[in-house]
Amino acid sequence: NGSIFGAFESGEIASISLNTVINMYGLQYVVRAPIAEQWEFFCDLGAGYTTYDTEISVQNNKAFTSSASTLGSILGVGIDYKLSKKWAVGIQAKYFSGIVTSFQTTENGVTKTVELSKDEYEGLNNIQLAGGIRFNF
Repeated sequence: NGSIFGAFESGEIASISLNTVINMYGLQYVVRAPIAEQWEFFCDLGAGYTTYDTEISVQNNKAFTSSASTLGSILGVGIDYKLSKKWAVGIQAKYFSGIVTSFQTTENGVTKTVELSKDEYEGLNNIQLAGGIRFNF
């Protein structure tokens, strides 16, 4: 979520940072099923309003912003190993998808909306892999 690197600008080193945030606000339906005494499989499916925001700064001054919103969907699967009635360890994988058909940019104080043609649509797709410890209420 952001990176910083150096670049030459008029013979000086410039600090450039990129910060991108993707948020999804929606509902998710989760199904859990025991597959063995201590093992539990789960699957989730969801959809919601998705926002995408990018900011590029040069020498700590905001130079460019871009934002978009769309309908997004998420599909995930995972497996937990129960350590006790309340505690489990597990892994999961999720696939997120959304398609941006237009976005807004602001550069040098000027904001404009860019409408994309069908062959230029941008995908907000990513795969998330996670592992951890779960506490069940």
